Amino acid sequence: DVLNYLRGKMVVQLTVKRTVDFARTIQEVHALNAEDYAFLEVNVGDLPMVAQLPGASTVFFVVNVASTPADADLVVDGGFPNAFIVEFDPPVDPAAITTQKLHPNGFRSFTYTNAASPSVSDLKALFDKGYDIVSSQNGPNGVAARQQVNTARGFSPP
Repeated sequence: DVLNYLRGKMVVQLTVKRTVDFARTIQEVHALNAEDYAFLEVNVGDLPMVAQLPGASTVFFVVNVASTPADADLVVDGGFPNAFIVEFDPPVDPAAITTQKLHPNGFRSFTYTNAASPSVSDLKALFDKGYDIVSSQNGPNGVAARQQVNTARGFSPP
């Protein structure tokens, strides 16, 4: 089982592809005591329904608003205490909403790149746009970009 294998090794985002599978996924996260290292991705339109499922109040969520930054208001203002990250599609410029809406309310911004081999500067450019978290398929360049960003932001260790 994946969740048991990951225990103590890494944090995992579970992307549930079918809305009907959220209840079972939440149940499994609880059954395996994975609440501390497994969180679920949910589309903003599904969040009100998912938040009402048994056990959802003790599972954490990254909420995908895709290319509609205004939907971040639904997440922040919607009373979903276990939502902690707002995901945007890469073309979105998150600077204003991150500093004015997300950070003051305890949220972080997330994006990804579909590039097969993004450079350190490509990834750093996403952080510099205002993203807190950037996902890529290039681990070494992602680590190097994050270290540069952490150093520039005064985080230690970088």
